[in-house]
Amino acid sequence: MAGGRWGPNTVTNLLKHPNYIGSLVWGRTTAYLGGRAIRMPQQDWVICPNAFEAIIDEDLFNKAQAAFLNFTCHLSDDDMLERLPTVLRSEGKLSSEIIQDSRNCPGLTTDYKRIGGLLNAYKRLGYLRPGLAYEAATSRQRKMLIRSDLVKQLIEQSSGECQEFRKSRVF
Repeated sequence: MAGGRWGPNTVTNLLKHPNYIGSLVWGRTTAYLGGRAIRMPQQDWVICPNAFEAIIDEDLFNKAQAAFLNFTCHLSDDDMLERLPTVLRSEGKLSSEIIQDSRNCPGLTTDYKRIGGLLNAYKRLGYLRPGLAYEAATSRQRKMLIRSDLVKQLIEQSSGECQEFRKSRVF
């Protein structure tokens, strides 16, 4: 709030940090000298409640924390996948447009980065009939699915001697 101006993230910051409900907090991050700071789990924080006068109401703060937990960055891959059947039931089908427009599901970029794309999500949910994934997919997507199945089979047949390693998005 430099110069008395309220920035776009000011309210979000007020609702995220326990300092604004009057709690003094230590140990939110840790780092080696010269290293990057690493966020610590909330159960490891040292919190002194009512250390000073609160700026916002604790009830509002707790409601905001519950809302923040629902953000995509806090969801596990399985939690993300569990949201797709709800959209399927309400819309009758799934497509990239339906998922992107849904307020219940993360966006397509998140699906791609975390799950490997919609075809992988559909496959994990059992949404597609056998062969339908390959009919609906582009040739590049078909190759990626075939490669993924091949790598999975090789890992299973090696009895744990082999493992998948991705230096980048490419195997």
